Amino acid sequence: NVFIIVLDSLSHSNFIRKLPKTLSVLINDYKSIIFNGMTKVGDNSFPNAVAFLSGKRIMTPGYEDEINIDL
Repeated sequence: NVFIIVLDSLSHSNFIRKLPKTLSVLINDYKSIIFNGMTKVGDNSFPNAVAFLSGKRIMTPGYEDEINIDL
């Protein structure tokens, strides 16, 4: 089984700084993999989840011609 835990509106640095016990439990007890290179690509959860799970970006209608989505 694969469980993906996403803590929205919390940076990686802030997670390490403010939730060290949670990080320790995830790594030591559950053998979790922490994705250190992840960064946000959108303003909310949906575009970030799409980018993480599919490697694609979604765009707000009207902005497609301004950004090359086939990066």
